[in-house]
Amino acid sequence: MKVILLIIFFVINFSIFSEVENEIGKTTYIFPILDAPFNTNFGSIKTSNNSPVPSMEQSINLTKNSIQLSHRYLLYNFDEVKFMNNYPFFKFMGILTFDFLFYAIPIPLNLTWLHEEWHRAVMGNKGIASSNDLYWTKGVLDTTNVSDVKDSDLTRLKKDYPRDMIRLSSAGMESQTQLNLLLRKDTFFNGSNHYADIPTLWINSIDNISYLQTCSNKIVDSLTWSANLSERDTNRRDFVGFDCTAWVYDLYRPNEPYTNRGVHIYGNGVDRYIKYSNDKDLFTSSLNKFLYGSEKHPSDLTDKEQEYLKKQYNLSYINLINPALLGFTRFIGKNPFNKKDFYWNFGMSHFLTPFGYSIDIQFFLKHDNINLLIIYHTNINNFKKLPGLEIELIRYPLTLFQKKIFINVGIHVWQQPLLLQFFTEEKENGGSFKSTFALPINNNLEFFISPLAKSRGFMVGNIYLERAYEVRTGLNLVF
Repeated sequence: MKVILLIIFFVINFSIFSEVENEIGKTTYIFPILDAPFNTNFGSIKTSNNSPVPSMEQSINLTKNSIQLSHRYLLYNFDEVKFMNNYPFFKFMGILTFDFLFYAIPIPLNLTWLHEEWHRAVMGNKGIASSNDLYWTKGVLDTTNVSDVKDSDLTRLKKDYPRDMIRLSSAGMESQTQLNLLLRKDTFFNGSNHYADIPTLWINSIDNISYLQTCSNKIVDSLTWSANLSERDTNRRDFVGFDCTAWVYDLYRPNEPYTNRGVHIYGNGVDRYIKYSNDKDLFTSSLNKFLYGSEKHPSDLTDKEQEYLKKQYNLSYINLINPALLGFTRFIGKNPFNKKDFYWNFGMSHFLTPFGYSIDIQFFLKHDNINLLIIYHTNINNFKKLPGLEIELIRYPLTLFQKKIFINVGIHVWQQPLLLQFFTEEKENGGSFKSTFALPINNNLEFFISPLAKSRGFMVGNIYLERAYEVRTGLNLVF
């Protein structure tokens, strides 16, 4: 399936790249320097490689900036080569090759780094130390662990914060889907290069679909057994194994003690990794008997859990409902009242959540200085579908004390399952309010401050499931 999607991507986007001239608009590169209280609380802890845990906001913007600045540099140099201007195919291949290598090679700030850092952020928020093995992984497309995690910490997390335990497993995939939204916001509202980001949009979408597909069949079992057999040292073990099998396991068993997963095959530590197959499968039963001494092992998914995971795999194709994947960054319309042009677009996203999953419908609107992003959320647990609505005004210009500033204002209201539970028919209302004030220092540099307040509830890209008051400050590079 991944190969088929890549072929579709190649054919469509080569034709787009061949027809589009370089259009470099102004892009805002956000560098959050302080994200409080995360940076000033547990999130500032250091680990064995002496690296502090960045917040979700910090890591996603570092990765986004790295990708966009690299694309900009590449296109600038491609434009200096007459041959490449005459044959746009080679520009396309240059961007595609860079994006694949940036994904496949273990380089800090790449997509894999971001994926793992969002896992680490969830643990860091609860005072759990970890290490991102990408810093010393050497092989191309090698599996990257989040290691140096203690069983005692995971036991405490499952007992005291069962919803964070569920979110811990899904946070990596959440980061990649959210990155796609941030890239789309830049290209739509700022008019920056859209075709250069298309390979990254596809890589993130295909990666999440493929991950869920892998977790939804028995191939994950052999990979899990192989990992267990190769990891005698508890410090080198990943915190969870395959994200999506662990996610559905804890979703269905939020109150089960973490140690019920069983003992690792080497007898040291908890058997963290969750397999797909259950004891009804003859091969699984035989191997469990050989490795564990019993045909039934607790870290196997039930039939219902398997079915729910397959459902999430099928739903993940919703992320392909995105015109930007095909190069359509904006559609144009005519305002019937003033006859001025306006721009619009749409998209959909699928997220795994602590209470089940959510389906988002996004609508982008640009008219003069009005930049609006509207997202309708459908929050779904085992019993109910509940609504949510998010509206954000982006970089609206104002004059303050004879100086031009830019503001963002975002309001998010929702109904979600009570206490973010999967098995409940009760619901609770919640919401958040955020704003950003960007004050220009010169033509290309801004200082920003961004306060946010939220009630209890799940928000994509926000580390806190409980009520929280946050403030971020940093610099914007605009050019």
